[in-house]
Amino acid sequence: MKSSRFVITIIAFTLLALVASGGKSAYAQREQEESTLSNYFEHDDYEATRKWLSEYQNPEHLPNFEQIRYDGIQQLRAMPNPAVTRAALKATQSVAWMPAGVSQTGTVSGRAAAMDIDPSGNIYLASPSGGLWKSVDNGAHWTSLSDKQWSTLFTSAVAVDPNHPDVVYAGTGEPYAYFDPTYQGGGGYVGIGIYKSSDAGNNWYQLPTKLGRYFSKIIVNPANSNLVYVMSNAVWRSTDSGHSWSDVQDLNTGGAAVGSLVIDPIDPSILYAGAGSQIFKSTDSGATWAAVAPGFPTATNGGLMVLAVTPADHQYLYVLSSHKPGESIGYSNDGGLSWQITASDMTLAANSQGWYDLALAVSPTIASNVAYGGLDIWTSTENGANGQQVTYWAGSPGSSFAHA
Repeated sequence: MKSSRFVITIIAFTLLALVASGGKSAYAQREQEESTLSNYFEHDDYEATRKWLSEYQNPEHLPNFEQIRYDGIQQLRAMPNPAVTRAALKATQSVAWMPAGVSQTGTVSGRAAAMDIDPSGNIYLASPSGGLWKSVDNGAHWTSLSDKQWSTLFTSAVAVDPNHPDVVYAGTGEPYAYFDPTYQGGGGYVGIGIYKSSDAGNNWYQLPTKLGRYFSKIIVNPANSNLVYVMSNAVWRSTDSGHSWSDVQDLNTGGAAVGSLVIDPIDPSILYAGAGSQIFKSTDSGATWAAVAPGFPTATNGGLMVLAVTPADHQYLYVLSSHKPGESIGYSNDGGLSWQITASDMTLAANSQGWYDLALAVSPTIASNVAYGGLDIWTSTENGANGQQVTYWAGSPGSSFAHA
């Protein structure tokens, strides 16, 4: 009992120290935590605490502060509610957002990176620092799938096999700030490979190869479930449902985020991959790749490139790229043989966040209707030209508010 209270006290105190530390570096945070703990606990308790902290290691053997925060919040929720506990919980929550649904334990996932939906409507949500979550009631309630069996909660990609909806793939690690160590904001995380479940997320096993330390996309070919594609610093392809992999197309990401990968919704033998100043196309289910014709907007200065295709007309391929400052959007209506740039030098990402905050989608019924954004979301009925702003990041929370 004494040991249990001791651990709860340590976790709660550590959470308060982390909240107070703000945006300091990991090493500065660690120094502050150890100094604070040394002053707060007696010598024997301090040594036990230091040992306890050292066991929270991420895959790169550095202190896993996200896990400590998570455990601290869990413990705080289970404690009585004195003023200090209420203050600590309030400090961990956004004043501008309310969750769309709550988990069975009352916790939240953290920011989202990817989502996929199985044929029956079950939703899988990947969070860069919160693991993988699932909702079976259209987002009203969520359950964590990764807390007990995974070695990390850093999750950035998820894909459901459309032919076997109980089969789910999840990629760990988040690529973005890993390429930009000077950035002191949201941050990215190093992963440990790909997890796979064959029973709709109840049980997981790690696939045998890491394929790199970060992922931005996983795709299962709807015509052949044995074909699985992963976007990391290269395009990887498996012909045996993830048990072995081949590097089928290297990408020059330009020192920024990893690239974008999409599959033709009408002809799944066609895929596109892009990053930096390159876009490649495969017409044989990812076995071989060739560069598309030049003329599309390129991503420079560490900017992100995002691709999108539509079943409304599968010859349309859209590209949204950041060249810091500014973003540009363009499209091809002949599968990459020719290009039109419809809007240039936009400021979707405040001239500084184009290595992370870009998003792009095309209407499934009208190929000229697109939505794109960075800090805010814009829509266009003219292939990206004359976009209309539809959300307001700097405004008050409400129906038109969106976070970057």
